[in-house]
Amino acid sequence: MTEDGTFGDDPVDALSVAKRTSLSPGGLATLVDVPVRNAPDKPGRSVQVMWDDRSPFVPGFENTYSYTVTFSAKGNAAGNHFHKLKNEIFVPLAGSMRIVLADIDSRSREEFSLGAGDNRIACVRAGIAHTVVAETDVAILFVLADHPNLQADESLYTLV
Repeated sequence: MTEDGTFGDDPVDALSVAKRTSLSPGGLATLVDVPVRNAPDKPGRSVQVMWDDRSPFVPGFENTYSYTVTFSAKGNAAGNHFHKLKNEIFVPLAGSMRIVLADIDSRSREEFSLGAGDNRIACVRAGIAHTVVAETDVAILFVLADHPNLQADESLYTLV
């Protein structure tokens, strides 16, 4: 909500509010269904809001660092680590990817897929080991983070 109380007055503001938030199958990530607007007066395109400070999809998450990871072949992986400080939101922009997670304390583990057409993002908390594996020949992952990449924050943890 904005300080002047105007958030929600404009019909487009509805794009900034998650359609549904749930836990991943094993509870190690938060999954957010992201609204899509296909306006009849603007054919051939759609709009998805990936971040709006007025209504963050993950309450308390402050986006301070963003980057993309491009996978050039099916099976390529990124991650096999966890962060002590950094929380991340994974946004698939192209292709499909398998997300493999493990709680470093309980050792519980889970896997699920995210694809560009799913209109879903995943939030992975600090302390959850993660690896992202491309399921298509080309995949692009956009990552929002609440801390910058710092070598001291990243610890190896092999999942794949």
